[in-house]
Amino acid sequence: MVSFNFKTYLLTIILAVILTGSNGASVSNIVTQSFFNGITNQASAGCAGKRFYTRSAFLKAIGSYPSFGTTGTTDDSKREIAAFFAHATHETGHFCYIEEINGASRNYCDSSNTQYRCAPNKKYYGRGPLQLSWNYNYGPAGRSIGFDGLNNPEIVAKDPVVSFKTALWFWMNNVHSKMKSGFGATIRAINGNLECNGKDPNSVSARVKYYTDYCKQFGVSPGRATHIDVVTVEKRKHGDEGDDAMEIDKFWMEKNAKYNIGAELFEQIIVRQFLSVGTAGSFKSVMGRTESVR
Repeated sequence: MVSFNFKTYLLTIILAVILTGSNGASVSNIVTQSFFNGITNQASAGCAGKRFYTRSAFLKAIGSYPSFGTTGTTDDSKREIAAFFAHATHETGHFCYIEEINGASRNYCDSSNTQYRCAPNKKYYGRGPLQLSWNYNYGPAGRSIGFDGLNNPEIVAKDPVVSFKTALWFWMNNVHSKMKSGFGATIRAINGNLECNGKDPNSVSARVKYYTDYCKQFGVSPGRATHIDVVTVEKRKHGDEGDDAMEIDKFWMEKNAKYNIGAELFEQIIVRQFLSVGTAGSFKSVMGRTESVR
């Protein structure tokens, strides 16, 4: 007779809930080996990250973050996962880089932060899928995950599960809640100071491209908010807090009715045209150029 182990049964149920999620979405079913390989295979054979970042490490890491990719509808789950991997792809060069290029030569010690003081001879440059940086991130990330982030930041580049956990820690604390506002808001949360407000439109465009591509692979639209937010993020520098977004949404609905332009195609057109005009370009100029594309 086979004995019944209640503790094992309970742990199995808990693990199943974590991996499946509160909305029934299964992160492991969405992030298939084929999807993961599709990203890493674009990195050159000599990339250290190809041997470091694995789907297995990612799946082990998400066990500590049950709300990742399980909030809202199943489509919302797919969009969040697509967004996470879009940013990770951009930050690491298709999971090629474990550490920031020339990171050791840069100073990421905020000496004004007295809660998470920098340790002597330690460097807090970018490491991992989202390139965790600064002492004020390494400190709390380590405390939450279970490693000494201030005295042993190097572990983020040595242990792939810890590495993914740091990315997920940052995501859940800084980015997860922004998903309801669209992909553009996640760009601002991750690297807004360096890329938004017209500072680096090429990087913004690249992140959007990865996101829309991964959404397509998951069989979900990127969300109509995406094309609105990317433009709005750029134009807020000039004090525009939403008028353009509403006008763009109206414009999209009009053109969709007239030409049957899907949200994904419209997004690609509007982002490309807006970035070519630049943040100083007027709304009418962008709309005029977009109309001419059609």
